Amino acid sequence: MNPHTRSLAVLSFFFVSAHSYGQVNTPTIGFARYSDQTVRRVMGVQAAAVVGDAVFNSVTASSFSDKAGLLSVGGKIRLVLRNLSLVSEYDAAEPAALLSLEGDINTAVAWLPVHHSLLYWNGKSFSAVEVVDLATNRVTSLRRDGPNAASLLLSTNDGKVLQASISLDTGNLRSLNLLPGVTAPAFAHRSDVIFRDSNGIEVLSSSGVLKTLPFTATDLVWERISSDWLHLASLNTGQNWILHLTGPVAQLSELPAPPQASASAASGSEGVRQ
Repeated sequence: MNPHTRSLAVLSFFFVSAHSYGQVNTPTIGFARYSDQTVRRVMGVQAAAVVGDAVFNSVTASSFSDKAGLLSVGGKIRLVLRNLSLVSEYDAAEPAALLSLEGDINTAVAWLPVHHSLLYWNGKSFSAVEVVDLATNRVTSLRRDGPNAASLLLSTNDGKVLQASISLDTGNLRSLNLLPGVTAPAFAHRSDVIFRDSNGIEVLSSSGVLKTLPFTATDLVWERISSDWLHLASLNTGQNWILHLTGPVAQLSELPAPPQASASAASGSEGVRQ
C-alpha cells in the first residue's frame, strides 16, 4: 500500500467510526482562513485533509495554536479559545493587522501598521504600545518573545530581511539584526524563519539548519492554523496548502477547495500577507 492510499484508509476509518458510533471524531489539524474571508476547520491527516463549513466570516487575518486563536474582523482584534468562545475584543480600527498566537492566550500579539503599534495580551486585557523606530522597513511577520518583548521580521527595500526585538513596555527597539541568506518576505514560526527563494520554500532553524521543499508558487499568504501547522494560499491561482513543521522533515500537502459558506458562521478574523 503506497503512502497516499494508506492516508486515505486511515481517514476513512475515522469517518466510519464517527458516523457509526458517534464516539470517535475526525482529528482537527487546525483552523484555516480562505480567500473568501471564511475561517474553516481543517480535519484529517497529512495528504488527506478535509475542510469543513465556515466557523467565522469576514475575517481579514488569523492565527491559531492548539489552545487559542487571534482574529481580525472589521478592524477589531478578537481573542478566542480553542473551542472558539470569545475571550476579549479590541477595537483597533486597523484594516491590515498582522497577527501571531503560538501557544496560550498570553502569546497573542498583533502589528497595527496604521497606528505603528504593537497590540498584545497582558494576561488580563489587551494593551497597545507605539513602536518608536523601524525606519521605512515593512513588517511581514511577528511573534511574542516572552512576556515583555516581540520579535518582528522586516523587509528592506532591497529584499533583505531584518529581525527586530521590540520592548512591549516602551515600544523601543532593543536589537536589530540582518538574517543572512533570507529573502523577503519572511514568516516567523517559533524559532524558525520561513521564506521563499529560487529553490522553493525554505525553513531556517535558529541553529542554522535549512530544510528545503521544492515549490513553484510565489504569491503566498502565510498563516498559522495550529501549533505545528501553517496554511499557505496562492493569491493568483487560489490554491491552498498546509505545511507541517514538527520533526526532522517538513511536510507539504495541498488542501481541497472549501465547501459553500455556512450561513450560521460567526463574523470573524485575518492574518499575515506575504
